[in-house]
Amino acid sequence: MINITSVLAILAMSIGLWFGAPMFARRMQTRKIEQVCGRKKLIALTFDDGPDPELTRKVLDMLDELQVKASFFMIGARACDNEVMAREVAKMGHLVAGHTQNHLDAWRVGPLRGIKDCREGMKALKDRELAVSWFRPPKGHATLGTMLSCRLQGCRMIWWTHDSGDTGHGSGKVGFNPRRVLGRFLSRGRTLNAPTLGTAPEDREGLLRSLEEHGGVVLLHDGERSHREYRAMTLECTREIVIRARAKGFRFVTLDDLN
Repeated sequence: MINITSVLAILAMSIGLWFGAPMFARRMQTRKIEQVCGRKKLIALTFDDGPDPELTRKVLDMLDELQVKASFFMIGARACDNEVMAREVAKMGHLVAGHTQNHLDAWRVGPLRGIKDCREGMKALKDRELAVSWFRPPKGHATLGTMLSCRLQGCRMIWWTHDSGDTGHGSGKVGFNPRRVLGRFLSRGRTLNAPTLGTAPEDREGLLRSLEEHGGVVLLHDGERSHREYRAMTLECTREIVIRARAKGFRFVTLDDLN
């Protein structure tokens, strides 16, 4: 006779492992990054959701002007549509990383579909002779399946320590808040607060001060945007971070240099 209680317990444990393992990994990784960046005074600028013909070009020109190398998490489908720009990123010495094929949220799609999106995104970049050794899940939402898929393809998964706020959802240092994570999970990853056009000055100042003190991995975006104001936010924030943190003695590196 099947013990319903045992079955439910096993199911609950499996679900907890499927979604909980990446959360635990993220927390441990964030602590390690904060220690390394604080000790060595490092900052890694990372750009998600590209490449975009217009915004990625502007970001590259600014980084070249500032003499900074960054890491670009590319969506496979967009790299296919903008192959010349994708290759230009690598040619200029920046790091190319994976960000799935179609930017599917692993918390909102079936297990196999999420794994497939991760795998196909990596393949799209590698087929274009772009070396890929890092992966970031869309919205930071990962499952054990995407973690294992990433590992099997020889990639390391990474999140971020600071959000630039260039999507209009607020900026600052990202801490691990169990209640907030649970709320996002129960909402299946949907954003609970609507974006605003512009980051509050106090939020931006808090972000800059935190980076000046601790360094870290900064989340920015160079993909297609719904409002042109968001594009301006990306560029403004990038320039402010580099100028202010560099004045405090911080160095800007790619993810490969975070050792």
